[in-house]
Amino acid sequence: MGKKIAFILLIVIVCGIVLYVASSNIFGKLGGILSSLAPKPPKTAFVGSASSGGGATLTSGSASWTSGTTNSSTTPNNQQPVTPTINPSDIPAGYTLAQLSPFFHRVTFGSLYAGNGYSYGQISLYDSSQAPTSIDVTGWQIKSNRSGEYIPTAVNLYDPSGLAAPGDIIMQNNQTLNIYSNTSPFNLRLNKCIGYIQNSNPFNPSLPSNCPYVTQSDVSSFTGVCEQYVYSLGSCQLPDMNNISIPQTDYACRSYLENLNYGGCFAKHVNDSDFLSNEWRVWMGSNVIDPIHDTVLLLDRNGLLVDLRTY
Repeated sequence: MGKKIAFILLIVIVCGIVLYVASSNIFGKLGGILSSLAPKPPKTAFVGSASSGGGATLTSGSASWTSGTTNSSTTPNNQQPVTPTINPSDIPAGYTLAQLSPFFHRVTFGSLYAGNGYSYGQISLYDSSQAPTSIDVTGWQIKSNRSGEYIPTAVNLYDPSGLAAPGDIIMQNNQTLNIYSNTSPFNLRLNKCIGYIQNSNPFNPSLPSNCPYVTQSDVSSFTGVCEQYVYSLGSCQLPDMNNISIPQTDYACRSYLENLNYGGCFAKHVNDSDFLSNEWRVWMGSNVIDPIHDTVLLLDRNGLLVDLRTY
């Protein structure tokens, strides 16, 4: 009898344990703990491959990828160039996507003229894009079948003192860089007063003579003789203070004429929004292209192709 009672009590205890475990979901909790301890597969950040370089993006159907490298020194203030989209059909024969510059076809060749025994040669580069970033082209190479030259520095804002140091040529959209095969005093960016310095510096080709004209209000208070002489001067022409018929006592007129030069023009117009021109000029002192036939390359600082011209 005692054994039966013990057996019944055992069954009751086992049933109670089973009911408690079922109601408390202890096995589910235990499974969750074990699951959290198990190693998980790594998350996938991307599918396929990617490059850290800033090269061009090749578009073919729905796929795109990047190639090439970017030197941050090719843009001012470490700005990264806008990655262009390149159609595979635009890649020049003999080149791969990896050989194209991030600036491919943003800066392009304009005119190419080798010159002759009577005239200098000229190579023009043009930034025809509407990209908001600037491009530092100093150190880029113009390479032909027979030779090559690196784009030098130039004076951006020519100071009347003549002491402005040259710096890198920073091109923006719609700007032109004209490169000549002869020599001149220095390389520079043009401005609305720059024609005055042609009087004392033998630039070839000559600097533009489009200095601001004298206005009526500038000379209305002067004598008739003074006004007549001022109006007789051409644009950017310096007055000859030793050979003028202006009386020595006409101090106002003479003071005005003494400032009719680059320094006076610079002081008056340097803050004009259109003071600086969109044209740069540099003189290489050598001719790198063939007058008959050549393939001319424009390469960035990393040696990647920016533009190509064959003639």
